[in-house]
Parts: sequence; C-alpha cells; structure tokens
Amino acid sequence: MTENKKPEERRTGPISPQPVWTCTDCRAVLGKLNRTRDRLGIKYQDLFVEIQLIQGMVSVPCRKCGLLNSLTAGATEIPQ
Repeated sequence: MTENKKPEERRTGPISPQPVWTCTDCRAVLGKLNRTRDRLGIKYQDLFVEIQLIQGMVSVPCRKCGLLNSLTAGATEIPQ
C-alpha cells in the first residue's frame, strides 16, 4: 500500500543546482539555465532543446497557461 504524504513532503527527483526559468504568471517550469556554458535547456516530453545564449532573446509559451515568456541573453537575473 502506498503511503500518503503531504505535498511538501513529496519528492520527484534530485533538486537541480541550476537556476530554473519559470512562467511569470503560473510559475510552471519553462527551462533550466546552465550559467557555466551560457545555455538554456528546454525539455518537453521526449524533446530536449539546448540554446546557446550569446545574444538575442528566447520566447517560450507556457504549456500550462499559454502566456508568452521571454528571456534576454546576458540578463543577470532570470524573470521569476
């Protein structure tokens, strides 16, 4: 029988040391930033895209609420 845990006690995997880019509206995870390589990783089902963030901007629609979120290369903070 499965033990029922409170939501704050559930773990789905190891905690990532990488900064997480979340939707500004619903806080769903959009991607993870690897600052040592200046890359943004975006995963959806079996697709994984890694983007080199040298210059420009990346826009990703949230899969949960549909809001278009943008991240500018060289930004010191990830929008939260």
